[in-house]
Amino acid sequence: MYTLRTVFNNGIQAHTNLENSYVTVFKETSPDEFIRSALIYYGLDENCDNPTLEDEIKNIFGFVNGEGGTPLIPLFIGNGYFIMVNNGRTFEKLSR
Repeated sequence: MYTLRTVFNNGIQAHTNLENSYVTVFKETSPDEFIRSALIYYGLDENCDNPTLEDEIKNIFGFVNGEGGTPLIPLFIGNGYFIMVNNGRTFEKLSR
């Protein structure tokens, strides 16, 4: 089981259950998939021309999606993101 631990820039922490597997999509390494994920996250059609999408995603460096219907989770610049395992250890640090 994986958990996404988010440490917001104001010190608040949140934990999101990702179930048994997860997928990460990063803007720098998978730009096309990143745009597709952003369109899904914002509920936009792939064929629409939305000039505000660029403004919406400028502070996002990636997305995480867990199994079992977990919604896409945006990874915002300035926050800390860690994938944790059952015993509380850090499995992966997600950073830009």
